[in-house]
Amino acid sequence: MLTQMLPKSILRLGSFSLRHLGEVVIRHDLSLHNSFRHSPAPIMHPNVHDKVVELKIQYKFSFFYLVPIVLVTWSVNQNLGLLLSGLGALAWLMAESALNLSHSSPIVYFWNTLIHTGFFVLVTLLVAELQKSRREEQRAARIDFVTGAANARYFNEFLHAEIDRIRRYPHPITVVYIDIDNFKLVNDMFGHKIGDEFAILLPSTRQSEARLVVSKVRANLMEAMRRRNWPVTFSMGAVTYMFPPYSAEQLIDMADKLMYEVKNSTKDGIRFGIWKGEQLRRN
Repeated sequence: MLTQMLPKSILRLGSFSLRHLGEVVIRHDLSLHNSFRHSPAPIMHPNVHDKVVELKIQYKFSFFYLVPIVLVTWSVNQNLGLLLSGLGALAWLMAESALNLSHSSPIVYFWNTLIHTGFFVLVTLLVAELQKSRREEQRAARIDFVTGAANARYFNEFLHAEIDRIRRYPHPITVVYIDIDNFKLVNDMFGHKIGDEFAILLPSTRQSEARLVVSKVRANLMEAMRRRNWPVTFSMGAVTYMFPPYSAEQLIDMADKLMYEVKNSTKDGIRFGIWKGEQLRRN
């Protein structure tokens, strides 16, 4: 109704204006759509970006310092690991200063250094405790818990290693076998069974040197028995090998044989022998 009352010229102008306006709106809408499609990702705030970079750097630095701290603590000792922990925290502080990592307050530098030091020290103590537990387990596997001496397993390992060394670098070696005479009386006295045979390995020891060592060992043992008033003596067999034995069993058997010769005769004595690659010579 209203259009019928308006002049035709205005209607034509109005229709043109409305059509033109519609094209403009459509084009504007398309431009907005394209702008959203191709717009870049939201830009991170500079402070947040700096913190992310700082965290990445600290993560890499922590690994860089932890590796030598762990290796030194495990291979050397705890004290050197603690020293390296302090030096590592100080070096970290110097690295932060060199990288111009800004903080809101100078106290933050002190706090970060304190945290780094505590972290490194904690890692050092944990590694040292782990190493201590490992060594105690190794020691328990090699030591006789009653006497505190090396057990048969550890003695055999050491004996085989020494025989291998003799074959590479020839040198004399002496093995001593000890049996405690009348030790059943001691077992009956204390109500439990304790082994009464022991062995001594003397690397790079000639017979003349072995005689001195074995005589002192026997004298000290007899003195200890007298102080405790134990009625026991010691039968000993000592064999010096001038050439590498054929096997560890041969080395042990010869010393054991000499020991039993003493035990089955007079007891409370020492018998020496020397092996030069052919047969055992008693002396």
